[in-house]
Amino acid sequence: PSPTHEPLAMAKKKAKKASKKAVKVAPDPLWLEVKEMDLESATAKKEELMHQLQKIRRNRNYYMLERDAIQQYHFVVCQENEELQAQIKNLESEMEERQRAHKDTIQIYLQKVTHLEYEHAHNLEIVDEEKQADLRDAQQAYEQKKSIAAPAEVRCRKRVRSRGEEARG
Repeated sequence: PSPTHEPLAMAKKKAKKASKKAVKVAPDPLWLEVKEMDLESATAKKEELMHQLQKIRRNRNYYMLERDAIQQYHFVVCQENEELQAQIKNLESEMEERQRAHKDTIQIYLQKVTHLEYEHAHNLEIVDEEKQADLRDAQQAYEQKKSIAAPAEVRCRKRVRSRGEEARG
């Protein structure tokens, strides 16, 4: 067996091992082309293929670098996204806590207002009762003074009338 037949022979063996019903593998057209070339053409073809291989390798490295950069960018963006989600969650819970505290503060103030209204009404009642008591006391004092002054007034009127009659007569 010559070295030119080895790839074809290996392909046939692999095909047989893979499946007994395997179809014969067609020979590589490049291999057939090189097989028919003379040494100079084969060397030129080799150089051309080596140049293509280097170009493919450069492109592959470039694409791998791009892929790595994109993966790194994706990783960074995902981390930033997770951090922002955590910040949002923290801000939302802080806002809920502030709303709860605000509601509690409002409730406390409403209770204070209710208490002050009750106190005010109670104080009004006390002032009203004191006013009524003062009015009763003042009325009693007036009635007492009036009862004391009434007989004196009657005497004074009698004296004034008697003097008036004396002066007329």
